Amino acid sequence: MEETDSKALLGVLIDNKFEPGERVLLGHTGTVQTLLSLVFGHPVEVRVRGQQEEKTNFAGATQPAGQAPHLLRSVELLAAGQVVCHAVSRIPVGGINLPEFISDVYAGKLGLGQIINKLRIPHERRVIEVGRDATSFWRSYRIFGANLELQILESFPRTPFVDIGWIKSECGPPSRQALPPYP
Repeated sequence: MEETDSKALLGVLIDNKFEPGERVLLGHTGTVQTLLSLVFGHPVEVRVRGQQEEKTNFAGATQPAGQAPHLLRSVELLAAGQVVCHAVSRIPVGGINLPEFISDVYAGKLGLGQIINKLRIPHERRVIEVGRDATSFWRSYRIFGANLELQILESFPRTPFVDIGWIKSECGPPSRQALPPYP
């Protein structure tokens, strides 16, 4: 993440009174599976809940005829059997993404970050939006590069993080904040 990107994200997280534990998870730019393993002290498992092709773009609008579909992938991340993150990803099936990447995604055996690392695909991650309410906190972000494009929405239920003391039981005011567009 470029320094200007991280400054903008930090500003949004501070201005909206996200607490330190929320800021760490929402601002992290590595694999969330690894970070969650460190937070919970257990290996985190990725469980694919579903994958299906759809013919809409990232904004949900129907794509023009002839454009490749997207794969909509829903997963849960579990620490010691407890769901600590829900994630939904929208991945273009044709075009920019490497065929090996798409093949591994369809296989459903690895998390997206694991696949990217396994294939050593150069990439950037940019947070698009962050938010929270009484039951969860979340972020939406893009992972992109010369051979990679996808968008992910991750939602973290508050309870498991409260139970281990990572965040407070009472949350700050509900918030949903888009980050400024990147140059």
